Amino acid sequence: NATLEDSLEQFSRGVSLIKDCRLALEQGQQKVRILTSPDATDVNQKNELLPFEINEELA
Repeated sequence: NATLEDSLEQFSRGVSLIKDCRLALEQGQQKVRILTSPDATDVNQKNELLPFEINEELA
């Protein structure tokens, strides 16, 4: 059986992993929005993504 301290450490790690996953998801969604936008103003002539701002609140 895990001790309370072990359980809290695992919970803390889980919360950290959730934050990492949310950030990765947000970045992936932003790339999809850019690539599927009708005017595609954020994609250059070679269909390469241009840099974009990351929402620091999710980091």
